[in-house]
Amino acid sequence: MVNIDWGIFWQIVNFLILMFLLTKYLYKPITEVLEKRSNKIENNLSQAEKRREEAEKLKAEYEEELSKARKEAQEIIDQARQQGEKEKEEIIQKANEEANLKLQKAQKEIERTKKEALSELRNEVAGISVLIAQKLIEQSIDEQSQQQIVSEYIDKLDDEKIGEVKC
Repeated sequence: MVNIDWGIFWQIVNFLILMFLLTKYLYKPITEVLEKRSNKIENNLSQAEKRREEAEKLKAEYEEELSKARKEAQEIIDQARQQGEKEKEEIIQKANEEANLKLQKAQKEIERTKKEALSELRNEVAGISVLIAQKLIEQSIDEQSQQQIVSEYIDKLDDEKIGEVKC
């Protein structure tokens, strides 16, 4: 007969009970904890990836907005420069118009003064002619004396009345 060693039998039974208990109370909870931790890490990684994608999207939007802002700023600068040029041209045009008006006014004033001087000269010549006529009537003058009187009068007029006015 086969002689069975009951010590080994009980050791095998104890080993199987221990395996059953370890599997039920230790292995399953540890695997569940490890699985939960693995899932949590995967979730964290997927969330991190989503956040990275969102950050890249926000960065792209920010860069686009920054580009638009720079473009708008350049447009504003260009418009200001154009407006400044336009205003500069308008100011120069107005200054030229004012200068032309003043020049025309000065020319008219010169023309008026010249006409007044010529009018006064005519009056003076007329007055002198009357005086010469009176002197001729009063005394008889030869042609040479008459030329001398007229020359003296013209020299006198040049010095006194005409001055710088040119006819």
